[in-house]
Amino acid sequence: MASLAKHAARGVRSIRVRLERHRKGAFAKWALVLAALMILGVLFLGIAPWVNHNGMAIKSQWHLQDRNQSSAQVPSSSTLVQGSADDRAEAVRQMMTHAWDSYVKYAWGADELAPLAKRGRSTFGGCTAVTVLDAIDTLYIMGLNDRYEKAKSWIQNSLDFGCVTTPMSHFETTIRSLGGLMSMYHLTEDKVYLNQVEKLGSKLLTCFDSVLPKRTIDLGQSSCTQNGNLAEIGTLQLEWRALSAATENPTLKEGRKKAESAVLAILRSLRNDEIPAKSPYEHDGRVNLHGEMTMAGDADSFFEYLIKSYIQGGSSKQEEHYRVAFDRIMRLVIERMVVNTGGMYRVIHLNPHSDRMDHLTCFLPGSLMLSVHAAGTSLSEQDKKDFLRVAEGLTETCYKMYSLSPSGLAPEVIEFQNDQMTGPDRHTRYNLLRPEAVEAIFYMWRFTHNPKYREWNWKIFEAIEREAKTEAGYTCMEDVWTKKPRRKDEMSSFFLAETIKYLYLTFTNDSVIPLDQWVFNTEAHPLRVDAKLGNSAIPLMPSSSSNPASGQQLKL
Repeated sequence: MASLAKHAARGVRSIRVRLERHRKGAFAKWALVLAALMILGVLFLGIAPWVNHNGMAIKSQWHLQDRNQSSAQVPSSSTLVQGSADDRAEAVRQMMTHAWDSYVKYAWGADELAPLAKRGRSTFGGCTAVTVLDAIDTLYIMGLNDRYEKAKSWIQNSLDFGCVTTPMSHFETTIRSLGGLMSMYHLTEDKVYLNQVEKLGSKLLTCFDSVLPKRTIDLGQSSCTQNGNLAEIGTLQLEWRALSAATENPTLKEGRKKAESAVLAILRSLRNDEIPAKSPYEHDGRVNLHGEMTMAGDADSFFEYLIKSYIQGGSSKQEEHYRVAFDRIMRLVIERMVVNTGGMYRVIHLNPHSDRMDHLTCFLPGSLMLSVHAAGTSLSEQDKKDFLRVAEGLTETCYKMYSLSPSGLAPEVIEFQNDQMTGPDRHTRYNLLRPEAVEAIFYMWRFTHNPKYREWNWKIFEAIEREAKTEAGYTCMEDVWTKKPRRKDEMSSFFLAETIKYLYLTFTNDSVIPLDQWVFNTEAHPLRVDAKLGNSAIPLMPSSSSNPASGQQLKL
């Protein structure tokens, strides 16, 4: 800075000498004043970009505001943000601090926070504090040690899954509670978490009483009912695979086989030219699928867990059926469901056809990138180009759901007409602070290091700070397709578990949760890659050829 000041002073003196030589009345006097002001502007207004620790030129802190946003509209925490990735990571860390501290102050022990009413919400039985189980690994990863210790103490001394007396989602309990606790065991190797994982796992096992696991569970009674959709059935195995490797309990080790057997039964039922529909059912011992084909809710994470199961097991040859199945299905999805008109990529719905794209579909770019970069991949060079092209295009559409919104926040679903994004219909204008778009952008950053992805997630962070931040946490939105969005009194646990975590990791070094050593479950809980899982793989085909589904074997 001192060197820059010396150069500025020399510049002013040089201009003065030249003007003295060629003084032409008042004009020269004003030219001197103008030139001096321009040079001082470089020094004091930060026109030249600073350079961050990665050597990339970025905007200075004085130019971080959104072009449509005055300084008066920026929440107070945003004023602390500097231009570097480290400073942006710290700003996200402060977002987590505000969200967590608000939960602790107004909803401690409850499942989730109602930030406008400043009270707790009972959304998962009311007594297992899902926000604690979902958010604790984010606290740990961010180094928020005092807050982490408070969460751990609650898990150790107060958590009791037997307190629940109402039916809950088997799928949500697995990805949020079991996944969150399992992640903490992998991060710390502290038996406090494994003990709770084993208690919860013993209750969840009762949902595997048939080929396809049940949808709902009463944890108090350890009883399960109802049939699940494709996502609910096929998004359980990462957690159970991790548990099977950690536990010494032989009964719990069987949970892995039960969770994976359901997925393998679905894969065996498919024809080579078939995209799985979202509604599986059993009939005469066989698994069949019917209904809509979608990459959104009811189906999305089934596909995500195929490629992630392969990676979790160390990309083992014994489990390549997961990777091959994912790649084959994605080729069909790209051929039949991905539309690109004028550079606007989206994934449509089939059976029935619908030209709309859900925010939930934004999980897909990350899974495509994981496949492209997976060890042992058998993708052709053309397949890799196609997967990368679609991942990049869909990520841009996911970002445009935010950048083209009047509020800067994305609606739940975006509609297309005549190949143009037209906005949401009146039923899908809400925003739940979902993670899928920032997740896609995070993966694109990790695999490409294109700085635009950091800028995109920063813009989304700014929109959340501007529109969703309240005195007590962050709130969902009823309607974001307006410059003055209406608020919805909810702060979901996945906002702390996923959205904030992926935002944070976008601005950290790649050594924080490296993707060659960890795989995220669908709730963004990191689980260790473990080659022993791949070496003890469950085969695609059953040992007995009498299985009724074997006649429709998927050729992998």
